[in-house]
Amino acid sequence: MKFYFMRHGETEWNALGKIQGGNLDLSLNETGRAQAQKIEETVFNLGIKKILHSPLRRAKETADIVNKRSALPMHTFDDFKEWNVGDWYGLSSDVFRSYVKQGLQPPNGETLSAFKHRVHDAFDRLVKDHNNFLIVAHGFTFNALKSKSNIQTNIESLSNCQFVEFEYFDNHFWRATEYG
Repeated sequence: MKFYFMRHGETEWNALGKIQGGNLDLSLNETGRAQAQKIEETVFNLGIKKILHSPLRRAKETADIVNKRSALPMHTFDDFKEWNVGDWYGLSSDVFRSYVKQGLQPPNGETLSAFKHRVHDAFDRLVKDHNNFLIVAHGFTFNALKSKSNIQTNIESLSNCQFVEFEYFDNHFWRATEYG
């Protein structure tokens, strides 16, 4: 069993190093659209059966671009929406990371524990019944996935439009590796 995950293309706030979280619904910038176009042929050649995407505009727009040639069924998947960082949206990435390392929780947002739980539960439901699909979502969503005890990876974080293959092994673990 295998499936694929990719982070959405770049937005203006990504370029500025600002945290968007699940609160801000920005479109891709020109760089983000070009990044997604580079992945279109990969998606076409992998025999993917469907695309699941976060409800946020940046993920949906990325999914639309990478699916242009394949014309696969696409579905919004709410549980892979980005972490709602509450009042922390707009912070610089460095400040945000320092807050998380200190164990702080975002005021008026989703706790990190609740976010991980949401993503882990969604993952368990998805992989039980599906194979060979693509998830287009967010960097924090990938980080939540890789925190599951049965997922192994050496990928620290995802850049925009980075494409990852998740493969299941008989001894009941998943390995996530950069594709290509």
